[in-house]
Order: sequence, then C-alpha cells, then structure tokens
Amino acid sequence: MSPAAALRSAAIAAALAAIASGCSDGGPGAYGEPVDEAAAIPLKDLMADLSANREELVTVSGTIGTVCRSAGCWFTLRDLTGEEPVEILVDLKGGAAFTVPAGVEGKRAVLAGRLVGERPDLGIRAVGLVVR
Repeated sequence: MSPAAALRSAAIAAALAAIASGCSDGGPGAYGEPVDEAAAIPLKDLMADLSANREELVTVSGTIGTVCRSAGCWFTLRDLTGEEPVEILVDLKGGAAFTVPAGVEGKRAVLAGRLVGERPDLGIRAVGLVVR
C-alpha cells in the first residue's frame, strides 16, 4: 500500500471512530462536578417548595426528557410520579463543564445545580449530573 493510500485509510478509520463515539447509546455516566446522590430529592418535591436559596446547590432526581440535539447543551428533567407531572429546563451553557450525550432520553438522572429564573421560566443551571 502506498503512503498516500495508508494515510487515506488511517483518516477514514479515524473519522469512522469519531462518528461511532458520537453515536453512543447514552449509557450511565457521571458528568461535571461530583453529585451527592444520597442528598437528592425528587423534582416534584423541589417544585412543590421553591424556598431554596438561589445561591445554594440543589440536588434533584428525575428522568431525562428532551435533550438538545445539536450540542447536548440543555435538557429537560421530568418527574411523572405525582398527580401532576413536572418538568424543568436544565441549562448546561451557564458554567457547566460538560454536555450530555445523545441517547440519554428516558434515563434516570440525579443532578446538582442552582435554580435560575422564576416560574414559568424557572430552570436549573447544572454543575454535575449522574445518569443511570
């Protein structure tokens, strides 16, 4: 094989590996800062009592809903266990050092972050996330 053909083959192999890693199944993982999963409260409980200090971290659990398709820079967290389902937008652009992979929709998650905004535009600016 000529050096040019070998280089092309290596470039194609690298491109295919990059594509395959980008199409991960969104398996379990930890992202960003460590999250104390034992401290998590269900999202519905947080939404029922929003007296949390906006400067303090909140740790909540729920199910990942919609995920940003272009960059994984936001997602929704849902809690469907109560009488009324609740959902909140989780922002990863505001200081989080991570994005979420494709394929995590419907998986259980625990996240740590700070509340931002007010209802109906209330959100969480995440600093850490654990996907199960």
